[in-house]
Amino acid sequence: MLINFIRIIKNSIKNFARNLWLSLATLSIIILALSLIGGLILLNAAANTVIDDAHERADYTLRFQRDTSEADVLIIKEKIEQRPEASRVVYVSPEEALQQQKEQGNEIVQEAIRVAEENVGNPYGASLHVKLYDTEMFPELKRYIDDIPDIESLLQDEHRAHNEALIEKVNTITNQLNYGIPIFISTLAIFVFLVTYNTIRLAIYTARDEIHIMKLVGASNWFVRGPFLITGLFYAIFSSLFAMGLMVFLTWQIDQHLSFLRDLELYLYVTQHFVYIYLVLLGIGFVLSVVSSYIAVHRYLKV
Repeated sequence: MLINFIRIIKNSIKNFARNLWLSLATLSIIILALSLIGGLILLNAAANTVIDDAHERADYTLRFQRDTSEADVLIIKEKIEQRPEASRVVYVSPEEALQQQKEQGNEIVQEAIRVAEENVGNPYGASLHVKLYDTEMFPELKRYIDDIPDIESLLQDEHRAHNEALIEKVNTITNQLNYGIPIFISTLAIFVFLVTYNTIRLAIYTARDEIHIMKLVGASNWFVRGPFLITGLFYAIFSSLFAMGLMVFLTWQIDQHLSFLRDLELYLYVTQHFVYIYLVLLGIGFVLSVVSSYIAVHRYLKV
């Protein structure tokens, strides 16, 4: 049994060497595909980090007119707090808003505040900062706020601009990733499947005389078919190892030389999730290489 298995391994290596350039080209394509899939895993992780940060910063701010009373603002605050979309509602008084601008604004802003104070007093009204459980809930919350009686007369005209564009952008990116990544991976999978399938088919055709002799001397079906299936397994193992090594190297280089991407900590993510990422790549490589080899063998190798 062990001897037969060793012979099958030797024959699979012979099949690989017999069509060396085609085998190397196939291996390179699988490595490229798995590397791209690994890159998508990193892209998804980085995007989730950025999106989570954007979710934290994405709030909806209602800026009220300067003459709006605190009581009216607090009534609206209580209504919004009862909504399922709002995780937290923070009231900022006119005095707090003025102090924040004085501390955070540049010289031009501070000079404008000084002039405004001399002429009209505090130029800021109260505001409500609404934190959302999920940015996708924003349209529903916005509709509710718009339907509050007399709300338009209390709000400043520019209140809707604050973070609304960010919220919509975050939702757009999230949806694009959710739809785009599976489509891209599926396209790569089909391409790799077809390449491996045709490589094994050509290997069977090249070895057709040797296969005929094996059958004449009584070789079993597994002994004849096994080398081609093992070749597919070799593709999966070596391509996933190479793709994983490439990911580790590239993410290390990115962390070392691209400071603007350092906060994403891609190298740290790869090292912490090394086993998971490798098993994903190995699993994808196994399914694409071995399954396509199995189908090609059963279709073109009649034993």
